[in-house]
Formats: sequence, structure tokens, C-alpha cells
Amino acid sequence: MKSRFGAEGFLLLASVLGAGNTSTPTFCTTDKTFCISSAVQGTNVCFSFYSNFLEAGWVAMGVGSTTMSGADMYVAWRNSTNGYTIANVAGTGEVTPGPNSVQNAAIAASTPARADLTAANKHSMTFCRPVTLAKNGASITESQSYIWAISKNGAPKSNKDSASASFGEHDDGVYGSFSINFLASTGVTVSGGSSGGTPILSTSGTMTKEFVIQLHAFFMWLAWFLAPFGGVFVARYMKDYLGHYWYRIHMAVMGLGTVGAGFGGSLIIFLYTPSNHHFASNHAIIGLVAFIGMILQAFLGYICDLLYDPNRPGIPLVDRLHWWFGRAIILVAIINIQLGMTLYQTLGYTVSTSTQAMFCVFVAIGCGVFAVAEYQVGQVNHGAFDEEEDPNGHKRFSLN
Repeated sequence: MKSRFGAEGFLLLASVLGAGNTSTPTFCTTDKTFCISSAVQGTNVCFSFYSNFLEAGWVAMGVGSTTMSGADMYVAWRNSTNGYTIANVAGTGEVTPGPNSVQNAAIAASTPARADLTAANKHSMTFCRPVTLAKNGASITESQSYIWAISKNGAPKSNKDSASASFGEHDDGVYGSFSINFLASTGVTVSGGSSGGTPILSTSGTMTKEFVIQLHAFFMWLAWFLAPFGGVFVARYMKDYLGHYWYRIHMAVMGLGTVGAGFGGSLIIFLYTPSNHHFASNHAIIGLVAFIGMILQAFLGYICDLLYDPNRPGIPLVDRLHWWFGRAIILVAIINIQLGMTLYQTLGYTVSTSTQAMFCVFVAIGCGVFAVAEYQVGQVNHGAFDEEEDPNGHKRFSLN
């Protein structure tokens, strides 16, 4: 990444940021556990962060938007030298943002002593950036919208000295927006929000974002792995054993899977990301495509049943399309489960090695069971076929 500033950076602050100056524009959360003050330095503006959450977490502000999407963001955390790192990142909605290719902020050598702010906050740092930016960021104006956010434990676990380090998601409800003139020469204070946050549902303080994600994962695991495994197994190998009940079981299992996918997707969209920025990650986009595919696959299955003829001389094209389309959806869904675990980690949560291993083991077991069934039973289809029967009396067909 490149820096917009020369080697000298912003090493000195002018007297406008002098000790004890309480007349500069300031934003604070209502409990004053995160405050932002500003002072203009020629063509630059310097922002000072005061917070208790710069030890294990991070604090951030965004310029030019009332939401993450489109905001020019600045995220600060404690680094390995006991100083601070400032990362200039591009807000992209509900996905953890990445660093800008050109960093337009630099850490200042010192921070104004604000007794009114440091009384509640033991950490403080200052960074400076140009007032006006032609590109790679939003300019600071007299009439501006800003956002703020806090993560109490989401500081990068490694590479802390770099603006490209990966940091965790902000805490539940600990974010907000405000408007202020940070270019003003006289003091004005704006307050809003609290570091205490709010539960994602007002009726339940336990319904946190992490819990909603885990609930989403549970339903998608049922919908994208267990239901397809059971439904396809019944349809492919169990027709002769179950008689006409195979279709009812297949339809019920796959129908429950589709409903589960819809419920799990709705959870993550309407509870976790109540905005129009949900489909900003590969996992979310692929998940939507897979769910639409499940609806279409159910329709294909209905057509197959509607057109079924016990005296058919071969396998109709619509049946083969139903088979291969289903296989494609299952493959995409399994890949998307892995993408979901990766996204979960980028949000600052942990996916244990044992969880990853169990996922791989379940996939391997599923493939193994199908391989054995394919060898011992083979695909069973009904119709007026002339194919040779296998030793078990089942009519075999190849995979295609």
C-alpha cells in the first residue's frame, strides 16, 4: 500500500491542538467511552480518538456516509510497539472492509491533553489527513455525515503494525452515525450511542449477532448437507425397497431442506444485517443463487413426477436435468459452507480446527457411503427397460 504523505508525515501538531483545549469540535458516545475531536492544520485536519477500547479492541470513524457502505473509514488499534496503527479502509456494507490501496492518514507524534475526555479514557491517539481529497477517499466538508463503531476485543491478532491487518467485527449495537462540522474553529459537542450496545432483538439480550450466525449455520448445514444427502440417497438407491413411498420421503426431506435454507437465510438477512447491504460477500451471493436453484430444482422434480410414465422406454431429458442440476447445487452448497466458515473468521470469530476437520470428515463419509451404495446397489430407475438386472434384482443405470 502507498501513503499519500511524504517521509516527514505528520510529526508535529500546532498549538491549535495544545494541551487542555476543550473548544475544538467533538463527538462522544453518551457514556464518553469513545470521543473524537478535530483541529484544522492548514490543508490537513487532525482527528484525536479517546477511548478505553484501544487495548484489546479498536475504534473507528467513517466519513461521508450514515452507513458503512461508501464511507471512507479510519480504524485504530494498539500495535506491538505500544503505539497505535491507523488503517484507512473502504466501507463496503456488511462485510469487514479492507485497506485502501493508498493510505491517506498518518499517526501524529502526540495527542492533545483533554482532561474532560481522558478522565474516562486511558488511551488516546491522533492521526491527520488532507481536508480535500480528489480521489481515494472522501473530503471533509462543513456539512458532513459520519459513522462510528467500537470493538472491545476485535483488534488484529497478528500483523498489528500494518494497516492491512485483519480486525474483527464491531460489537452488537455499538455503532452509529452523527453530523458535525469538524472544520469549525469553535467548539461544539455532539453525543450519541453507547459502548454498552443493544441486543439484536429487543425481546432477547441473548440473540447476539454471533448467535444468529451460528443459528444460520445450523439451518444451512441441515439444508445444504444432511437433507440433500438423505433425499438423494433415497431417490437413487431405495426405490425398490420403499416402493412408492420413496417419492414421498424424497419430497418431504428435500422440501424441509428448502424451507430450512429459506429460514436460515432469512435469519441472517433480517436479524443480522437489517439493511440492503447483505449481498456484499461471495458467500452471501452464492447462497442466494443456491437457494434460487433449490426452488427451481423442486419445480423440476414436480415436472418429473407429473410426466412419469411407468411404461417409459428410457430416462427422459427432464429427469436427467433434475439429476445433474441437483448435483451442481449440492457441490455449490458444500463449497459455500466452507466460504461461510471463512467469512465467519474474517468477522473476528473463531472456527476451531476440530470444526473444520469434522466438516471434512462428514463430506468424506458422505462420499464413501454413496460410493459403497453405488457399487452394491447402483442407481435404481423404474420403467419398461431392457437393461440387465444386477445380482440383487435391481435395474441399473449409469450416472449419466
